[in-house]
Amino acid sequence: MTISLKHTFQSTKPDGVDTALVQPSNWNDEHTLTVATNKLIGRATAGTGAAEEIAIGTALSVSGGTLAVTTVPVANGGTGANTLAANNVILGNGTSAVQTVAPGTIGNVLTSDGTTWISQAGAGGSSVAEFTSSGTWTKPAGAKFVMVECWGAGAGGGSGRRGAAGTTRGGGGAGGGGSYTYRVFNASDLSATETVTIGAGGTGGAARTADNTDGASGTNGGDTSFGTKLVAYGGFPATGGGSGFGGGGGAGAGVLSVAANINSGGEPKLTHPVTGQFGGASGNGLPAGFGGASGGYGGGNNGGTQGGSSYQGGAGGGGGAGISSANVAFNSFAGGSRTGDSGGGGSGGVSGGSGGDGVSLGFGGGGGASTLAGAGGSGGTGGIAGGGGGGAGSLNGNNSGAGGNGGNGFVRVYTW
Repeated sequence: MTISLKHTFQSTKPDGVDTALVQPSNWNDEHTLTVATNKLIGRATAGTGAAEEIAIGTALSVSGGTLAVTTVPVANGGTGANTLAANNVILGNGTSAVQTVAPGTIGNVLTSDGTTWISQAGAGGSSVAEFTSSGTWTKPAGAKFVMVECWGAGAGGGSGRRGAAGTTRGGGGAGGGGSYTYRVFNASDLSATETVTIGAGGTGGAARTADNTDGASGTNGGDTSFGTKLVAYGGFPATGGGSGFGGGGGAGAGVLSVAANINSGGEPKLTHPVTGQFGGASGNGLPAGFGGASGGYGGGNNGGTQGGSSYQGGAGGGGGAGISSANVAFNSFAGGSRTGDSGGGGSGGVSGGSGGDGVSLGFGGGGGASTLAGAGGSGGTGGIAGGGGGGAGSLNGNNSGAGGNGGNGFVRVYTW
């Protein structure tokens, strides 16, 4: 907009001939108003009076006839910043431009570090970390208490015997379960990081590919540990099937020591008198409380036995089926679970089929079934901490069933 500066009264007289005089047209014309660069017209002096030039001042500018606002300093009531990031928290910074704090991770809270404010995990927050493979646990900021659970690995099942008709061709025994243990720590008692080692499941005995060969034993389950603070022991392996007998089931690991310890831990006992609350079970598919359950025996003239169950530890696998001296083949039995005395885990094999895997935490693998028409069924793989199932016996000319592998260990860490 152009400022118009004219006299209110407009003369109607024509101009005279003397150009040295102010003519009526001069009176009527627009008059030039002279103002210095980057000044405004107004009146700073109190009261009514003549117009005055007013300085633009800080944080304002004139460009192309437009008055614009620039960055307003803190001293002039601004932020000292051109933009502010969305959803950030503004922090004062003296006379300098303001600072901001970004929200950070979901669940973070604004916390004082004694000097300024930062976004970090709240001291009252909780978290759960799970490890299925070895790694490093890092203590969360502000942690007060830490509960650690460890499961040792299950042991491998034994394979079945490959033998002649008219003889007993024993199925392999099943692997024992790994133990369970837990502890609650003051967070201050733990290092900033702790090494987590996950025990590897024991390997099942290999299938027999040569005639008249006893089955192979499985191998031990590995120990699981949380730094040097806590350890859960792995289960004991089963033996392979022989001529005239089935393989023995592996013992479950104890909680307080690596050895399965009959009656360790005292009452309350479970159904059977050889099982303890904290000891690993040692026997034919027997249950346990926190220790590992024992694996089922391999069948000689039968289908073997179910794997023992464990309330918190790993269950034993189901024994592999044998072939009787009367040349009768058998179906096998299930691995143990976390309910009941035995069974409920990986299913037993049928008509020469392999045992089912223990699909849930703590479940044992099922035993393999035998057949007169082909290879023996293999034992199923144990679930986490569960023992592997035993492999079935077979007739010469056919491979026996391999023992199932034990399940790996596991660690879960709760922090609050």
